[in-house]
Amino acid sequence: MKIILIPYSDGSLNKNKGTELAPEILTKNLKTKTVKIIQGNIDQSLQNIEKTPGKIFIGGDHSITFPLFKSFSKKHINPGLIILDAHPDAEVYTKTPSHEDFVRYLVDKKYLKKQNLIYIGLRKISKNEKAFLKNVTWVKSNTNLNIIKKT
Repeated sequence: MKIILIPYSDGSLNKNKGTELAPEILTKNLKTKTVKIIQGNIDQSLQNIEKTPGKIFIGGDHSITFPLFKSFSKKHINPGLIILDAHPDAEVYTKTPSHEDFVRYLVDKKYLKKQNLIYIGLRKISKNEKAFLKNVTWVKSNTNLNIIKKT
């Protein structure tokens, strides 16, 4: 099984520079393939990520989830997504998905059903995201892992 590297951080909107280095560091001495990333061209980079076949992807910032899940959802019926993160990444989006809004983009574009989305570890939620979280299962970030909302 080939591991696909995605050395990408543009989706973090310059907030997490350096995440593009993680794939190479994590896979040192393993046989891998690297997605062609065009620095500064988010749309083309996301298209390249979406078109790259593979089973294991290791990337930079988590905006890469959008093209990977989009591609996955076209091949599988009723897919789900479990996210381990402090933030819902469901802000109101603009034209291109970023690390702040890719989940809302996936739901609004019908690649992901809200009821198939589970969050673990949420602790910082904006007003926009709070409304989005209605009818989504999420687990509070504490040692008891209490279920806050379950559909």
